[in-house]
Amino acid sequence: MSFTSEDAGKHWRVDSGQGRARQEEVTREPDATNEVIGQAGRASVLERAFHVLEQVAQGARPLNLTEVSRAAQLPLPTTYRLAKALVELRALEKASGRYTLGPVWSEWCATTTPERACTST
Repeated sequence: MSFTSEDAGKHWRVDSGQGRARQEEVTREPDATNEVIGQAGRASVLERAFHVLEQVAQGARPLNLTEVSRAAQLPLPTTYRLAKALVELRALEKASGRYTLGPVWSEWCATTTPERACTST
């Protein structure tokens, strides 16, 4: 039986029959479906979360989870977990199954000093 895991661009294979682990170099092609890529060849959780926020902010209307997932080019389960966490943090708001930016953004802008005031672009 083998167990495989990836860590920092390396591929680990543990063979339980021999109880040894060996590290192999892995060449990975960039994921064409995900433009947000970190140093290890995939997006970090923070990068993906900010990408979700960006897609919701740029939406012409509130987006449902599938629309957010497609716009962010992330798997639906990943988008669900990120959106759930962002709602709990009040960075997103969910109403009738659709997402908009949450109240934390306007609250931050309201408490900003005049020289660092929030502006819409």
